[in-house]
Amino acid sequence: MLSLRLHLADLQAPRWRPQAGRWVNGESWIEPANLGALVTELDDDRAPFVRVKVKEGKRGEADFTELTMTPDEVRLTVGVFGSAPLHLVAKAGVLHASWDLAELRPYLRPERLVPRVVARTLTRQHRYTSETLFEGVYRLTERATAVFTSSGLAIRYPEPAEHVLEPRPLRSGVDPLTVFDELLTNVVREAPTATGCVGVELSGGADSGNVALAVRAARFDETYSFGLLVGGALGAQQRERRQVLVDHCGFRDTAIPAMQYPPFAPGGVRALGKPHDPAGAFYREAFDVVREQAANRRCEVMVTGSGGDEINAHHSRKEAELPPAEPVPWLGSKATQALGEVNENLAPMPVLPVPTLMAFGLHNPGFLRSGTWPVSPLVHPHMVRFMEQLPHEHKRGKALFRDRIRRAGLPEWVAAPTEPENFLGVLESGLRSYGAPILGDMLRKSVLVDLQPGMVDFAHQVRPALDIRAGDMRTVRLGRRTDVVTCLGNSLAYVHDNDEISEVFETFAAHARPGGLLVLCSPVSPITRSEVTTTVVRTPHGPAQVTITYSWDLRTQINTMHRSWVLPTGDEARDEIRRRVLFPRELDRYVSGAGFEVVDMVDEVSTGLTGPIAYTAARYTRG
Repeated sequence: MLSLRLHLADLQAPRWRPQAGRWVNGESWIEPANLGALVTELDDDRAPFVRVKVKEGKRGEADFTELTMTPDEVRLTVGVFGSAPLHLVAKAGVLHASWDLAELRPYLRPERLVPRVVARTLTRQHRYTSETLFEGVYRLTERATAVFTSSGLAIRYPEPAEHVLEPRPLRSGVDPLTVFDELLTNVVREAPTATGCVGVELSGGADSGNVALAVRAARFDETYSFGLLVGGALGAQQRERRQVLVDHCGFRDTAIPAMQYPPFAPGGVRALGKPHDPAGAFYREAFDVVREQAANRRCEVMVTGSGGDEINAHHSRKEAELPPAEPVPWLGSKATQALGEVNENLAPMPVLPVPTLMAFGLHNPGFLRSGTWPVSPLVHPHMVRFMEQLPHEHKRGKALFRDRIRRAGLPEWVAAPTEPENFLGVLESGLRSYGAPILGDMLRKSVLVDLQPGMVDFAHQVRPALDIRAGDMRTVRLGRRTDVVTCLGNSLAYVHDNDEISEVFETFAAHARPGGLLVLCSPVSPITRSEVTTTVVRTPHGPAQVTITYSWDLRTQINTMHRSWVLPTGDEARDEIRRRVLFPRELDRYVSGAGFEVVDMVDEVSTGLTGPIAYTAARYTRG
């Protein structure tokens, strides 16, 4: 709801003045989100004690962010709704905060991530917490308080919210559908709009359908509906359901084909390389189009169906516990270790459902960027409490929601569609049509170096668009630095001399940007088995039989593979492959000596480090 930069030194004798949409005092400033649905109050009558409050401009329970400042302390507190979570970071006696994480980009260090948040992300064990991916950057969760002093920034969680533990029996003669209808309509009627121009997210499902009926009953001056249409047969059914709801409610509708705006689509935030929250919504490109259309129609508020699944969930809070996570076999050792901390520092039980609050953080900043305020009436505290008390039979399969659509006189195939829409096809289309070419473009912008001119010539024949050059990794200099330097396929193992190995790492350092990654594959322990192994290798002239043995020279650390071939012609041949083994601590030394810091070292099955081959990831730390 606001962004700010506060220097503690400016708070001793504050003189706040309005300037270009901000309140300015010395080098400090406070900027409320420029939305018609919000109102801002600044009280400096008792300076140096100053209070600023940004809140929804409506009657009843409203979302808010409150800022209080004294000469020695800044305190930020938010309400129960969590509509647009505030992100905060403290640097050198200055507090920076914004509802848009991208605005804090100058203070984010991608090489300094929080391990347990990374582990949560990789294993899809997302949690509601003040922690973000970035070290030192915090999220102000619902009802929490941030305190900033000369000692630094601290986040203080509230007490857990009270909830109904079990559904309650209905009293005789009570019609829950009538109560639900009146309650939801009253919540929608409180939407903070001065102009009466309201938008509705209308997918055609039970959640958005019930919200649409409440918006119709609330009788706003202007109402527009917006929806993303999926493709195929499901999209055709969705289109028909939406049209029935639009006609019934009398909305002015805008339907947008989601398949035209999948992830990574041209013109979208990802394709343009614009800074954005890495944990943001998968379908941001499509929803950005929806938000742009709503802004073009001057909608002050967008009413959404968020939270319908959560308030209909069939659970008991007496026995609530997190489900066990599916194992992720490819995690590195650092992420595996951090898994033991995924449930640490979690926010206490909130008033609204946890998944809804987390979805707000992904979805709602986009509305604020477009000048529209999002409202989700299904998870208003009054609705949450009502649904918690409702007997399960009215929530199972969203029975109450579907009955309300039927009572409005709409067809059964609208109230209870046999195949609800989903966006999986949109995601797949984006990754295949646009994501894969982006990876290809990254490869085309890369330079590949190989020692053997014959291999380079062959590569040019099969991949003429790639920049592939002949060169010696001990001495090659390309005159450029990159985000990632790789050395794979045991290439490093063919350099046997210690000084020459150091030269190779100097090459890595010469081509790495500050903070860039080095990824290499090399033997870290010898293969010493005495038994003979036999395998078959396919050749252009037929299968060849190969017999393999190994020898190990401890003094030189050379592991030799001896191969005896029986070719398809019946001829025999022999060759040897000599590989230098660099033990893990030895590899550490070469890496650190070149200015890199090891991030992780794992074997080929990512179960730790058992050998014989290791993948090492290291980050370049020199400027």
